[in-house]
Amino acid sequence: MAEQDKNLRREKINMMLNEEERRIITEKAIKYGFGDCIAEYMRAASIYENIYIEELNGKTELLEAISKYMTKIREILKYQSIICRNITLSKDDIEKIKSQNKDILDSMDEISNLIISTLSTNSIHRIQPRITMIDKYQFNEEFLKKISKSNSLIIRPSNLYIPTLKNGYLVLLTQYDYTYVVETNDIVDFNDHLNRLRDIAMQKQMFLYFCSNEKIIDVCLAKYFKDEDSLLNSLKKLGECKILQIGSSIQEIGEYHADNC
Repeated sequence: MAEQDKNLRREKINMMLNEEERRIITEKAIKYGFGDCIAEYMRAASIYENIYIEELNGKTELLEAISKYMTKIREILKYQSIICRNITLSKDDIEKIKSQNKDILDSMDEISNLIISTLSTNSIHRIQPRITMIDKYQFNEEFLKKISKSNSLIIRPSNLYIPTLKNGYLVLLTQYDYTYVVETNDIVDFNDHLNRLRDIAMQKQMFLYFCSNEKIIDVCLAKYFKDEDSLLNSLKKLGECKILQIGSSIQEIGEYHADNC
């Protein structure tokens, strides 16, 4: 067991980024549902990369033409080397050289036309089998215990980790919720519903909010806002919801309905 833990131990890789590069990576991490966890996004992007393979069409025909061309060039060079040793060249020798040079030019034109007409590249996009974040970070009994120990808990949907959210507001979307009754509900059913909500949360760049007691666990989608202005500007788009304030603790401060405005 100790050896296994040693193999699973993570080591830090240093990466130097300027402000613009870090901003781009942060925006991509949020876009793809990783929230503020840049390291998790970098890990996923590096391991599950896309691979492009270029296949060259017409390669066989071109190699055959070049082989014939090189053979002809060697024959011409051999013959011209012999006749150039003569002190004087006859008219036949001169005509022979002119004819051979014409053959060279014709062969070059033939290869050039062959390249234009037959040579092309075929780009094949091969994607390595990707493990989704839901498949990689599975719900288990330990996660259920973590929820049960806390009255309220905010979870990042991609990896089921607790994000580092500073003071702000949390909007709970009541249209996306699920209640798990510990004594009666099947834990498999809870897992299925949780994964469904996780998938929606990652697409909408939101978090999961858990509220629990000894018998019931409620889970719903939650949108985080740093300040009151951004919260108020987004309420109409979010629809009916509950509003929580994050500080030293999480407190409910009200509800929003369409008729409030």
